[in-house]
Amino acid sequence: MDKRLVLVDIDNYLIRNSLQLNQFALQNLFKIKFRLNIWKKIQYEETDSFIFQKICQTFQLNLSTEQLSNLKRDYVLELFKLIKNNRNSAQLDPISYNNIKELLEQKIIIGSFASSFFDNIRMKLIPLNIFHHFQFGAFGEDATSVTQLIEVAKEILKIQTKETFSETYYLSEKNYKVKDIQWLNNNTLGSILQKKEF
Repeated sequence: MDKRLVLVDIDNYLIRNSLQLNQFALQNLFKIKFRLNIWKKIQYEETDSFIFQKICQTFQLNLSTEQLSNLKRDYVLELFKLIKNNRNSAQLDPISYNNIKELLEQKIIIGSFASSFFDNIRMKLIPLNIFHHFQFGAFGEDATSVTQLIEVAKEILKIQTKETFSETYYLSEKNYKVKDIQWLNNNTLGSILQKKEF
């Protein structure tokens, strides 16, 4: 029997301040490493990979592959410091989490995607004790646009689960208009769950 797949946008759906945490970590990193103030010059609407490329281009930073890899590692460490200094800094959206729990009860496969690097997401989810709920798809290191991430996440989970999905959805507060994958937010999902139409 074909199953349904729901991909959860960790950054724009589940953790309400995830992108803010990323932003603070990036700002601190580039201030410490390069004495640069990237505030207001960079848009935080794409994946981490895209943002790193954009920062390097904007500020003409010619980094080797090794330097860039080390910088990404330091970014994750900077985020760790933020979370360690405030154990409740990753704020779970309660409505979103309740919707996900209801989907799990209906045996729907819950995958995920995030514009953040995977280590960033792991760091945010483990203290909240919800890391184990998700089958992981694609993250900020896997693509430069969120639309690509959603498509990649679907393909990865098809391979990992060895399932053929009759329908695929993604849960996000933002509509990325992905071909053949239906968008849901809390309003539309809540209505479906209430009517028991899923």
